[in-house]
Amino acid sequence: MTIARKGQSAIHRAPRRIRRTALLLSLLAVLPGTSGALDLEYDVGLSLKYGDNLSLTEDNEVSDTVLSPVVRFTAEEDSSHIKLQARGDLFYPIYLQNNFDDDFRGKFSGTLDWMIVPDRFDWVFQDYFSPQQIDELDSYSPDNVQQVNLFVTGPTLYARFGAATRGQFDLRYGNSWAETSEDFNGDRYGAAARVRHDIDAVSYITGNLEGADINYDPEGERADYKRYDAYVGYGRKGPQLSFDVDLGYTELDRDISPDKDSGALVRARADWRFSSRSLLGLTARYQYTDATQNLVTPTFDFSNRDLIYLAYPDILVQPEVYRERMGKLVYQYKSERTTFRVQPYYRSFEYLDDLAEDQVRAGALFDVDYRLRPLTTLSFLAGYENRDYDDTDREDDNLVVGVGLEQQFTRHWIGRFDYEYLDRDSNEAGRSYEANSVTLTVIYRR
Repeated sequence: MTIARKGQSAIHRAPRRIRRTALLLSLLAVLPGTSGALDLEYDVGLSLKYGDNLSLTEDNEVSDTVLSPVVRFTAEEDSSHIKLQARGDLFYPIYLQNNFDDDFRGKFSGTLDWMIVPDRFDWVFQDYFSPQQIDELDSYSPDNVQQVNLFVTGPTLYARFGAATRGQFDLRYGNSWAETSEDFNGDRYGAAARVRHDIDAVSYITGNLEGADINYDPEGERADYKRYDAYVGYGRKGPQLSFDVDLGYTELDRDISPDKDSGALVRARADWRFSSRSLLGLTARYQYTDATQNLVTPTFDFSNRDLIYLAYPDILVQPEVYRERMGKLVYQYKSERTTFRVQPYYRSFEYLDDLAEDQVRAGALFDVDYRLRPLTTLSFLAGYENRDYDDTDREDDNLVVGVGLEQQFTRHWIGRFDYEYLDRDSNEAGRSYEANSVTLTVIYRR
């Protein structure tokens, strides 16, 4: 894949970047049994944004006005041959003062399961696409952003060993790609064998064996490696309480190391709906992982947010393997007029090599929507994160605050006003900043 250089027209680059994203939806036009079954909702809009420090620098702030066409969509399909879940936010910022290059940006997450022989043979397509930082130690400014993509495909075979016991065999090919950080680019080959036994109508146990061969391109000091996982799982899917827990062991065989690395694998997720309006969720992970895997399981969920320009980079675009310790709580409340979420979290990254810096992140996100009138909604979001870098003793306190007001004029036409404030307080000289922005958006919603 050719990486576009600064100044090259992004109009010609966008189709290459989103071709895999479009693949999941375009496949529906040719796969059998999908006619009229796709549930597609979308927003098409145009926004005008002014920022007084888009460069996110302590000195020599750069302001600009940004005009952006915006498309936001969700797509779902659940038929006898197709299961699809996809959502995306795509926009093309045009900097009217030409302080930054115009460039396509977007987020996408989608899975298409084509059931060629139902309950026997499926073919799976997955794509994960998001903007992330080029230099993780720098600010999230327009000239420090790149698109990152993971595409996965392969067959799944099913077998039934009894009334309550089923087997599953997966073969997968994955390709990771970063717009600028070329050492992130590579191929992944994986296989898995799984057995699931249903204990009763709502609970089950599983046994899983997984193997993967990860190869980065270009080759060099970045280590290719093989990964092997063995774990058992227990889960329950009840009307009020749902959870699943995986316990097992991981072994890594890395080209860069003469010794194998190994350790425990622990993953847990739980949702407790303790009232008709309230939900409490828990996610915990203790595992070896890398940036590519974290594209699939991001820390934060912004699926219901209307603050279109909310950007919260979540991963370090590096090929290195690290030990992750992660815990997150989510409390969500929803009534006729009010919806809000609180998400406190903790993450630590302990790299196996010295090619990236170990760090600890801890913080919380809070967002709320309040319906002032039947057609008028007030939104508020606040996020705080402390980042502590072990090797350099650098410490950053990051704050984001956003306020939005949305007015629905007709069934399809909507107007929005958004204000966003960003602040970083760093103990490293020249890394602190403050920034304000306002955005006006007109949206056609279907």
